[in-house]
Amino acid sequence: MIEDKIQKFFIEHKMTLSVAESCTGGGVAARLVQVPDCSLYFLGGIVCYSRVSKEKFLEVKSDTLARFGEVSSQTVQEMAVGTLTQFSSDIALAITGIAGPSGGSPEKPIGTVYFGIATKGNFPLFWKHLFDGSRPQIISQSIEMALILLWEHLRALSTQSATN
Repeated sequence: MIEDKIQKFFIEHKMTLSVAESCTGGGVAARLVQVPDCSLYFLGGIVCYSRVSKEKFLEVKSDTLARFGEVSSQTVQEMAVGTLTQFSSDIALAITGIAGPSGGSPEKPIGTVYFGIATKGNFPLFWKHLFDGSRPQIISQSIEMALILLWEHLRALSTQSATN
């Protein structure tokens, strides 16, 4: 399972992880904690579903939310950085999106999900995906994609450090 690979990386590299979830409602954290000894690297997660909670707990700027919305590359990057700061982790993963069945627009249809990763001393990264299906299907696909993106990022870090 991908959770096992993620855990192995973090423990071998003596690094820590934190997460911030909106549309996945804690699903990523739930997957990570299924692996025994996850407490050796996983510091915790925050489910920030509302605009107010994103501002209060993750320090997402109200201007960012007003200008770009809760589901945007700018917001997910600020969520990732805020999570990194709140937990003092080495890496933070953030997710925000529209799982439906309402809330979509022509610019951001149902199934639009943004993922962000922040690491100490680096500019936060983000990805955008558009998923199809029902609300439970979009949530499930988003959780899986978050873990895949995190794993790919960790592999890239590992390759990067091996060449330095």
